[in-house]
Amino acid sequence: MSISRCLLALALLLGLNGFAAAQDFGKFNMDVPQGWIASAEEGGTVAVIAPKNEAAVTIAIENLKEIPPEDAVRLFSRELGGSEPQKTADDKYTFQYVRNGVSHRATFRARKDGFMLIIVSDSTGKHQKTIDAMLQSLKEK
Repeated sequence: MSISRCLLALALLLGLNGFAAAQDFGKFNMDVPQGWIASAEEGGTVAVIAPKNEAAVTIAIENLKEIPPEDAVRLFSRELGGSEPQKTADDKYTFQYVRNGVSHRATFRARKDGFMLIIVSDSTGKHQKTIDAMLQSLKEK
């Protein structure tokens, strides 16, 4: 394959996926894809929204106050009207819920002194690779 074809393929690939810019959200850093809008609330919860509101990722990192992680994740799931949390092989918990007709998947990770809750919604399914790459870039401080 010629160099010009390689460059053309690379340009098309980058044009489809967009560039991601690393952003600092206080408690963590994460790459945010071009065209997506990230906003942080005062408490540290971050929402990242895809163009046309087709998908969203919400991340909250908080301290646990004298409540076991198993109880905390059940409380979150119950409050959101979600399914029974399932423990994964890597000691995370996952559950699903529907809000306003949109399905959400939640992942709860217990940490030394708190938890991280990641909620993903992608009603079209076309943003899954972008969301996966974004979450792989997430680095806690």
